[in-house]
Amino acid sequence: MFYYIRLQFMRKLLLLVTLFIAGSFPFTLQAQNTWVNKAPYGGGLRDEASGFAIGSKGYIFSGNDTGTYYMDMWSWNSISNVWAPAAAFPGGKRLGTESVSLNGFGYAICGEHPSNCFLTSGRMGGGVCAGTFYNDVWKYEPLSDTWVNDTAFPGGSRDFGVAVADPDDSTIYYGTGNNNGATFLSDWWAFYTPTHTWTQMANFPGGPRAFAVGFFANGKIYVGTGDDDDSINYASNDFWQYTPSSNTWVRVADVPGMPLRSASSFSIGNFGYVCLGLNNSSYSSAGWRYNTLTNNWRPIANYGGGTMSDGVAFAIDSNGYVGTGYSGDSTYSQFWEYTFDSSATLGVPALIVKTPTASLYPNPANDKVTVNFSGINNLPATFTLMDILGNTVNSYVINNATGQATFNVSRLSSGIYLYQVTDSGKLLKTGKLIITR
Repeated sequence: MFYYIRLQFMRKLLLLVTLFIAGSFPFTLQAQNTWVNKAPYGGGLRDEASGFAIGSKGYIFSGNDTGTYYMDMWSWNSISNVWAPAAAFPGGKRLGTESVSLNGFGYAICGEHPSNCFLTSGRMGGGVCAGTFYNDVWKYEPLSDTWVNDTAFPGGSRDFGVAVADPDDSTIYYGTGNNNGATFLSDWWAFYTPTHTWTQMANFPGGPRAFAVGFFANGKIYVGTGDDDDSINYASNDFWQYTPSSNTWVRVADVPGMPLRSASSFSIGNFGYVCLGLNNSSYSSAGWRYNTLTNNWRPIANYGGGTMSDGVAFAIDSNGYVGTGYSGDSTYSQFWEYTFDSSATLGVPALIVKTPTASLYPNPANDKVTVNFSGINNLPATFTLMDILGNTVNSYVINNATGQATFNVSRLSSGIYLYQVTDSGKLLKTGKLIITR
């Protein structure tokens, strides 16, 4: 009897200790390598839309539903899991627009409004749907919820290219796609956002390509998959690494599994993710994680919404998000969250701490600058502004849990400054700030 009572006491003590430990840490134990269903897209059924994330919010706009085209945009709050209408895309109803976020702004590049058919060449195998193709560039400002027209893309009108933002140098890279011709394109361009200027770079070496994907990770840009004009399966699984500083390309490990086009991709830290897509008429639900340090791919959990292509994807903190899309005869409004598998998908439980991020806008600035941050674990953080020689000009404290902090720079002279954001001694973000008068 004494042994039984003692055993029950020890079990209760162990339970109390476990609960105490779980409640004492500033992070939570989450399921790894899993997809969780979130609130469906606020705009309803949508295919071949476009989207980006700024801070703790994601944005999805444009696209179509079985031949009906849209220009609306909705924002999703990752904290409340609620969609809300935002400023409509001023470029008109279209599909095939590529978009990214950079320095706290969203950018939308090119696209097409089909005029005489419902034919999406991403899943119909190299077909071209005649319509109006665009080369315009639009910039979205979240604080004012407005779009402004930016410098047009000089490479010519097109749809379904690849756009990747390089936050280390305030540059957007864009290229490939379809210009309503018989073949696809392989050109590659750099858009330096502080001066609104485009420069043509070394061509994508994989050859003419449309419906490819790309992401930025570990200081490099990665582009691959897509329709390579192959009349057999209209898809490919090659992947390439672009180094901005040297303007050079090198082939890296191919994405495993079947060749893909119209896939979805996002990046978290040093890892890039590619999932979904189709090969000829076969849709996929599979996903793969690329390690930029070891140049290898590992499978991740299949997409929670089943087989699909043309989904919008972006990352917020340490989570990836994929939603909308198309499969067979179905258009979707579903939206799913992927939990970062920090254990490298080996099945080992891991503790997840949200990755701190910070972005700065407007840039260039002449009066005030705003730091948009998320995932900072130990406020206050510090925003330090330095001259081009690295001398500290001013230091500001970030002690605002809302995710934004605004600083006055009106007394500083025009020129190029360096900045860094640190949290408990950890460097979160570095970059250049241009001040103009």
